[in-house]
Amino acid sequence: MSTLRLTARLALAGLVRNPGRTAVRVGVVAASVALLAGMLLFIASSLRTASASAVRSVPLDWQGPTASYAKDKSAAKAVASQAGIAAALPAATAPFSGATHVGVAGHTATGSGSLLAVPPHYSLQTFRLLQGSLRPGKIVLDQQMAATL
Repeated sequence: MSTLRLTARLALAGLVRNPGRTAVRVGVVAASVALLAGMLLFIASSLRTASASAVRSVPLDWQGPTASYAKDKSAAKAVASQAGIAAALPAATAPFSGATHVGVAGHTATGSGSLLAVPPHYSLQTFRLLQGSLRPGKIVLDQQMAATL
């Protein structure tokens, strides 16, 4: 006899001998499964809602590496066509091994880092400038590098 048939016969025998107990067992198992499914659906929905509402108002500066400026422009154009994207502009990064400054306070140096080159019409909402402004042909230092130098 197959396992399924044996299980069905045992369940039927339990139902015939003690229908009240079997009905309570079935009800408890059904309620447990329903509560577990409800909790899982609630958690999944809450995570999705919390993530969406937390990120919705935050501008995101996403960088995708490309091999050339032409591919960078093509990637920016492809990203800009997607829903929910406010702007997508090509930008470039260049690594450097260090920076130094010699002044009244003496000689200071920083470690390695990266330069980010952006077009003049790049969204300033991405950057939080503490002092000065972003102008074509000029360099803006991040707070940590400025403090070091």
